Parts: sequence; C-alpha cells; structure tokens
Amino acid sequence: MWRECNYKWKLNYVDKLGTFDQSIHTIFGTAVHRVLQDWMEQDLYGDKTQKYATTVDLSDKFKEILMEEAKPYIKTEDGFLFTRQELEEFYHQGCEIIQYVQKNQQKFFPTGDVELYAIEHELNADINDHVYFIGYIDVVTYNKKTGEYTLYDLKTSSRGWNKYAKQDKKKTDQVLLYKIFFAKELGIPHDKIKVVFTILKRILIESQYPIPRVSEFVPPNGAPSLRKAWGGMSEFVDKAFIDGEYNSNQVPAPSKNNCRFCPFSEDGSCEFSHKRSQTNDSSQKSEQWVSL
Repeated sequence: MWRECNYKWKLNYVDKLGTFDQSIHTIFGTAVHRVLQDWMEQDLYGDKTQKYATTVDLSDKFKEILMEEAKPYIKTEDGFLFTRQELEEFYHQGCEIIQYVQKNQQKFFPTGDVELYAIEHELNADINDHVYFIGYIDVVTYNKKTGEYTLYDLKTSSRGWNKYAKQDKKKTDQVLLYKIFFAKELGIPHDKIKVVFTILKRILIESQYPIPRVSEFVPPNGAPSLRKAWGGMSEFVDKAFIDGEYNSNQVPAPSKNNCRFCPFSEDGSCEFSHKRSQTNDSSQKSEQWVSL
C-alpha cells in the first residue's frame, strides 16, 4: 500500500481510517486455502497413501468450510453480501480447483523425498530496534535428499495472472521477503530455498488451447532480486517510521490508476484524490461556460 501511495498508507495506518470489507472473493480464498492446507497436512504428507490423497472426495469438506466462512457475512447492514447463486457458483469452481490439484499433485506438491515442514509458518523478525516483519507462509516443504526448502504462496484468482501481474513487484516481493527472513531464521543460504506462487483460477477463459485450472509462477529470486526487494523494504521502514513511531509526513501520489479503487478516494477522505480534482475541473468548466 505504501509503495502504491504513501498517503493512502498514512490514512489507513496512521489515521486509522481504513476498514476491511469481506467479500465472496476473500471468503472463497480462505476456504480454498483451508481445504488444501488440511489435505496436505492430513492426507498428502500425513499417514494416508498417495492413492487415497489424490482420490479422496473433498467436496463435502469444502462446502462445510465455505459455509462456515460465509455464515457471519451473509447478511450485512446494507443487505446480503452475495446471492445464493453466486455462492453455489464459487462452490463448484472451488471443487474444480481442489480436484485439479489432487489430480496433478506430483506436479504441484511432489512427495518423493519430500516432507511437509510447516503450514502457515510464522515469520517474526526484527528489522531494527522498533520495527518487526511478521508474515505467514502458506506451505513449506523440505526435500530430505537435496536439503532444499520450498515456500509456497497459494493465490486464488478470478482468471489467473497476466504478464503485468507477474511483473508487479508489489505482488512478487512478498515471497522474496519470505525467502530472506526464512533463510535468516534457519541460518541457511538463500540457494537452499525455492519460492513458488501457486495460482488457483476460478474461471477459465475460452480458448482453442487447453488452459490449466492451476498454474505455478516462480518469480526471479536470485541475489539481485533479493537485494532489490530488501532495498524496497528498507526504504519503506526508513520513510514510514521515526524512532519506532509512525511517520505521518507522507507524500500523496494521486493518479487515475491509484485513485480508481481507493476507498479514501471514494468516501472523500483524501483531499488529494484524482477524482476530486477531476470534479473540481469539471465544475470550473461549467462555471466558465455559464459566465459566457
């Protein structure tokens, strides 16, 4: 958020104006994560056979967890958060994702010489005397033969990641920072750690070529990329905090893209909003026209 717009970060974290709104997309993402993580922990890397893990029907379990996650948010003060039809649609799409992962288990989560190291592995590392990095890695596996760890970040997506999403450092730096802090925690070299985004697609675009329901993306994560990711984190810490306190002196970056979906632009909290400036421009033009 800070990288996108310093001032948006300030309004959210310093002024405490931000709110987190649940949606069918966030509920769906949480439910899919939980089912796949439980499946890996209990079945794939647990005491079940590989045949059982790849064929067990998880549709009822997914329905149960999806309803559990959705129940508190079905009805809000403004009405219903989603329709029954939408929930059923997301349910069937989630089943497709889970079954695809099971069917292609060896491609995405190999088991030969590999064991499960952790689910939701917590990273809690000090950056300086006042600021700490806290993160949770979705899945971590360990290859006993090579001594390598793999850090998986599961990402639910409507239609997958295009080339722009894959080039977006705001997305990809996440796992690079995980790699840096995980290596520090275990005291191992960076080249013993792999990072993978597992992209879980709800909707498949019509195409003459087969499109996978699930795909992997490995961002550049060598020494140069790690240095850049750490440089970005260091810049954020230096400019967003002063002696362990939030620095409220932040520079706004209004633009059509930055303000398009910004909640502070929508509710008028941001005096630098691109939308507000556009409104002022149009009203001035109207006044000039009337004066003529």
